[in-house]
Parts: sequence; structure tokens; C-alpha cells
Amino acid sequence: MVKDLDKRPGNSCQLILLGLDGACWPVIKRFSRKAELAHMNRLLAKGAHTNLLSIIPPVTGPAWPAVATGLNPGRLGTFDFYNRRSLDDYTLFPVRSQQLRGRAFWDRLANQGYRVGIFGYPMLVPAYEIDGWMVAGLGASKLQQWVWPANLANELDSIAQPYTISISYGHPKYENNREQLLEDLSRQLEGQLAALAYLLREHPVDVLVAVLGVTDVLSHTMWHLWDPGHPQHDARQAARLLPRILALWTRIDRAIGRLSQSLASNGHLLIISDHGFGPSFGVFNANVWLECYGFLKRQAGSGRWGNRLRSRAVAGLSPYLAPLFKKLQGTSFHAALRESILREIDLEQTRAFALETIDLCGMIFVNRAYARARNIEEKGFIAQTQAELQEGLSTYGRENGLAIEVFLPQDLYHGRYAELAPEILFSVNDFRASVSYRFGRAIYEDRPHLPMKTGTHRREGIFLASGPKVQPTAKIAPLDLLDIAPTIYHLLGEPVPAGLDGRVALEALLPEFRQVEVEQSRQPAHEMLGPEAGIDLLEEELMRQRLQDLGYLD
Repeated sequence: MVKDLDKRPGNSCQLILLGLDGACWPVIKRFSRKAELAHMNRLLAKGAHTNLLSIIPPVTGPAWPAVATGLNPGRLGTFDFYNRRSLDDYTLFPVRSQQLRGRAFWDRLANQGYRVGIFGYPMLVPAYEIDGWMVAGLGASKLQQWVWPANLANELDSIAQPYTISISYGHPKYENNREQLLEDLSRQLEGQLAALAYLLREHPVDVLVAVLGVTDVLSHTMWHLWDPGHPQHDARQAARLLPRILALWTRIDRAIGRLSQSLASNGHLLIISDHGFGPSFGVFNANVWLECYGFLKRQAGSGRWGNRLRSRAVAGLSPYLAPLFKKLQGTSFHAALRESILREIDLEQTRAFALETIDLCGMIFVNRAYARARNIEEKGFIAQTQAELQEGLSTYGRENGLAIEVFLPQDLYHGRYAELAPEILFSVNDFRASVSYRFGRAIYEDRPHLPMKTGTHRREGIFLASGPKVQPTAKIAPLDLLDIAPTIYHLLGEPVPAGLDGRVALEALLPEFRQVEVEQSRQPAHEMLGPEAGIDLLEEELMRQRLQDLGYLD
């Protein structure tokens, strides 16, 4: 292993992976028509680029783990921000770094002697020890272990005054004040870029993995400004705010230029996103549909109002009751504080239901206990219920002018934890309409789901590569998120671990670099720790609150 790495010059990175969360070519090309995005235009002109197809659902929570490992969600147990531990446990838990640790490409590279810097990476909490440094991104809170080494917290707060992990755009203060949101995003971005520059200067690394979340928030909250066809388009607001949005993209572009200067002479730069974006409008209420079509029976009583009270109380008090929550971990009292849609459902009479999952994609779980209570053969019951749900959703869509696409988990995932996926996943109008688990509304409502959310995710993200091994000016066929990890190994001249689900993006490389060496001797990549690992309930509560503040949960 190379020694005294902190004493090397700043332009020592052999590879930089820059993630622009939610970035998509239509938005980039809109703003790159102006000279302000000079560095992005330069890379587009001389590098290889294409669409990068996300997983289903195209959501940050499971997408970035797929990038880090090259493994599909069925081998990680990560299908959403929240997932179940077992087939009969519907208490969902958040994706944590424990499911990535030792399986991410940066862990394997660190074991090979590379010094690695991880900056702003989503779902990487708690941050853990690595040969280099680690700063957690979306999903982390400063009440948790969000940096490693721990002393970096004070350093980054001093540089960024203070360092901001993420902006909760669902906060009421932003609802009628996008100017304030842009001001806060600008402050966050400046602080993060200053912190990243500091880390690269004071603690140089061989491999840098950095993710910026500002791009995702901009598209969620500002899509209607640059899309004249959006139902909420406001021309006056667009004229006032688009220059400020372009200014943020310009700062990111300049950061790309500075990062390029941190590369060694033989280094490579990859710019990717975990998903793309498009307009958001409309709400499909999954549990209402399930109730109307006989799959679900609602519980009598005051479950709904009890849930509302729990939600408000816990969301408001969680940050201040951290010591108490730590003492209550795993107790029935802590569980009683938690809002759960299951309190509103009569499980003895229900065949299928939706849980508190991401609003981008419908996720329906089949109730195995219903079959067991009636001595129905379980496997056949699940298959029959899946078929009825698929047909019912498709028919409802056709009859009501909605494009409902249903996905079966067996067609999407494979691996040890694939059975923990929802039994049905579906999109409405190509993910344009949100899917809610709430009761008390019509099946479909032609309205925005949340006041600030005018854009939401699509599968088509971005891939852009440059460096000595890259085919210049290559416009190639779309790649897959799972292709990133094996491509990184190959660009660094390392053997690609056996058993990854992705492949090396050979079409982006010069012909002389298309011979791939596959590593056969080490532990197979599918040996996962998985979702049976212990969960810190304080972290679970903080994650839930964070996702609600970010507009990902009702």
C-alpha cells in the first residue's frame, strides 16, 4: 500500500465519479446552450455520453446502492428507501450503510491500496472507517455518525459555516417562497463545494466519489418553470427564477472544471445520475383502489386519526428526544409511537395492501396471513393475487385514461432477498402521477401530490466519461446503473469481481482497452450482509422524518 498519501500533490486522483442526483439530458442541454456550462459542453464534445437507465423504481434509496455495488436490489434487499426484514414483517426499515459496507467498489479498492474519498453519498449512514474519508449524504442527520473520521465534522462545519447535508424542501417555509429555497440551495451548494475543495486539498485521495443533491431538489421543485406544458407553469415566476437556477448549474459546471484539474494525467472522470426527471402531476391512491376492488377491508375505528396524531407528535419531537428514543429502541412503547397505515386495515379480511413507500411508484404487498388463516396453498394464492392485481390495475387504467404499467418482482430482481420485494409494482402515466397509500380520497385525483413537487423521477439518467481510455466523441447505446461499478474497476486496471450484475461499458472505450479481466479468486460479490442486520430505531425515525421533509413520503 502507498504510504503518506496525504503528502501527495492535489492532482493525484486516478478516478473521479461525480454524481449529479436526478440530472437528465433535457435539463442539462437546456442550460448548456448558454456559455455558462463551458466545462460540461467541453466534456460532451470530447467524451463518451449516453442515457444511464435506472432501476425500477428509479429512486435514490435503492439506486445509489446499485451504483456502489454493481448488484441488483434482489441481492441487497433494497427496493425503496424503506424495506421489510422478512416476508411476515411489515415494519419497514431504511437502507443503511451496513448493506453496502464491504461490497461497494470503494471498499474493494481500499483493500487494494487505493485511498478513497466518499462525499455526499446517499444512504451511507452511519459513515464508517475506510482508508481515506467518508461524508454521508441524503438520509443522514447530524444526530448520527455522518462523517468518518469523526473529527471531520468540526472541520466541515467550520469551512461551510455550517455544513448542510440536505435541504428539506417540503418544509412549510418554502411552500410559497421558492426564492428562499433557491437562496438556501445556493448556500448549501457553496458550502459543500468549499468542503469538497478543502478535503481534496488537505486529504488527497486516489479515488473520489462525490454526489451533489442540489440538482435533484431543483428538478423536484422547479420543473414547472422550464416546462411550458406543465399544468402549474408560471411564466412570470419563470422569468424571475430561471436566471437563479442557471446560476446554480453554472456553479456546478465550474466545480466540474476544478475537479478535472484534480485528476492525474492518466485519470478518468465519470459524471452520472441515479435517475432522470420529468413533470409530476396527479395522484393515484393505491389503498383506495384496493378497497374499492375488494382486495382490502378497512379497519373500523379511529386508526386514521390516531395515525395523524402520532405522525405530528413523533415528527415534531424526534430531533429533541434522541436520548429517550435510544433508550426505547426495540420496545413496544416506541412501536406504539409510530404511525402505520396497517392500523387502518383489517388484515384478517385483506388480501393485499400498500405501505408507506415512496410516492413515485405503486408498491402492493400480498397478505400471506390471509391464505394461511384459510388453509389456502400460499404460493398459488400469491400468484393468483398477483395476476388479479395486474389485470385489475391495467383494466382500470384503460377505462379511465391512465397509462398504468405493472411490474412483477420476478421480472425485475433476482438474488437472496428478491422475495422481500413488493409482490406488485406499478407506475401511473410513466411515473408522472404520484402513488399514495392514504385513505379518504378518490382513486385518482388530477392535482399535484405535494405543493412544492412539480417534477419527479424517470428512468433515463446521464452517463458522461472522459479520460485516456475513453473513445472520444462517442454517442453510445444506453447503459445501466449496474454497469458503473464494473466499469470503474476496469478503468483503474483492476480485475472485475466475479458475479456482478452489471458489465463494463466497453463501447465507451477505445478498442485497445476492451479486453476485460475477471477476478475469480475472491469472495463472490453476492455474499451480502442483507436486511437481517440490526437496525437502530433512532436512525429509522430520523430517516422517516427526513424523507417526509423532502417530499418523498406523505
